[in-house]
Amino acid sequence: MNAPTSTADEAAAGGVGREAPAHGRKTALRDKLLPRTIEHAARVPFYRDRWPGRTEQPVTVAGLVGLPVLTRADLAHHTEEMLHPDSSPDVLIHSTGTTTGTPVRRYRSAREIAAFGEFRTGLSARAQELTGRPARPVVHFTTLTARHHGGTLGAADGTQRRMSLSVLTASEVARSVALLRFPRLFPDLDTCAYEVSGPPDDLMLLAAAVADGGPLEPDRVQRVTSVADYLSRAQSRAIRSALAPSGQVVHRYSMSEVIGGATLCGTCDLFHFDAHVVPEVLSLTDDTPVRSGVGRLVLTELHPFSQCQPFVRYETGDLVERRESPCEPGEISVTLVGRTARTPMVESGGDPLPACRAYPLREALERIPEIARVPLASRIPAFSQSPGAAPLASCTLEPGTDGGAQRLVLLAAVGFSPALLPQAAEELVRRVQAAALTSSPELARLVADGRCALDVRLTGDRSRVPGFAVR
Repeated sequence: MNAPTSTADEAAAGGVGREAPAHGRKTALRDKLLPRTIEHAARVPFYRDRWPGRTEQPVTVAGLVGLPVLTRADLAHHTEEMLHPDSSPDVLIHSTGTTTGTPVRRYRSAREIAAFGEFRTGLSARAQELTGRPARPVVHFTTLTARHHGGTLGAADGTQRRMSLSVLTASEVARSVALLRFPRLFPDLDTCAYEVSGPPDDLMLLAAAVADGGPLEPDRVQRVTSVADYLSRAQSRAIRSALAPSGQVVHRYSMSEVIGGATLCGTCDLFHFDAHVVPEVLSLTDDTPVRSGVGRLVLTELHPFSQCQPFVRYETGDLVERRESPCEPGEISVTLVGRTARTPMVESGGDPLPACRAYPLREALERIPEIARVPLASRIPAFSQSPGAAPLASCTLEPGTDGGAQRLVLLAAVGFSPALLPQAAEELVRRVQAAALTSSPELARLVADGRCALDVRLTGDRSRVPGFAVR
């Protein structure tokens, strides 16, 4: 859901209450584009059948709650019914993230790609006005294709030249690093800005390969943008140290299905959403918006940036915590909690609560050096023994015995034998327990109330534990 290197796509937003009107500038733009978005989508057979009598009045951001939520199962099983009769499907995007067992087909049209390109160009021009600095040509290296994971979908603002990097084999990694080091890639560009984007694992691999041969020139890369997966703070530091010591690392929330996402703000440490999508955070039990706290993230793509296969109130499968941001009050801002499908739930007072927060828990476990790590790249012999960032740890929720409380089992692989060093193991168990409880206020409350037990187990057998998965 990104154009990962554009400042146009680093839009921020902060949230207000369940029924309270939002007053942010992005919401004003969204309210302006939503009536046309709904009018356009209402002509799609899928929505026409599901929205009888629901779009008689112009729909605003606050009024989206009256429309049903679009699920991944809907997308998988009703693809052709979701195509607009007046828009041709010019680009097919494949998403392998579906849990339905049916391939997802996501289409884009040339018109919406062009509209997004014009939008980016306008924002770039506005940024130049505000900063007083002319735009420099951008050479953008990426391990993603232009049509994968949102990408830029071919949308350009006239200043960018794009180069693909491959990190599938050792020789491809070496060639990619050579390109990053090459002094003047385009003879007609005396000065330009270099940027790199890709998933965290790809960026970590590039960073490790660069570090092996010595750092890049300090000003070589101005920005590194992480997309498609969760970027931890430890990964961000390692990537910046090797690839952009004088630049910045940007953490983007993204998915292949949606053209638009969110960017982690360096000031408030919350994710702010792009202006061309409408974010909502809905209850864990129904489709009503939440004022604050944990809920399901739903996104709506706006016309004219989504025309061929409109997405209105699309459930992303992500759990987030809605919080107020001082950076852009009146807009929705969030922290990432975890994937719905991977987050164990415990009933509390008739309502579900996440037994743990996967993203903060991974951050906490990464800070414990005794926990073993997933290899940096098991497919490449040169890096198969190099530890990456992801801990070898897993969380499972087990039923209580004899009617007792449920048990969250946290199994972690360590670099020593717990049986041979029992005192070290006991001390490490206490630290892991403290880290887990600190990372999740819901888990701390459940444990304190006796509604869930936390059972930390250590093993020296790395083959027993999968890598800690967050996406």
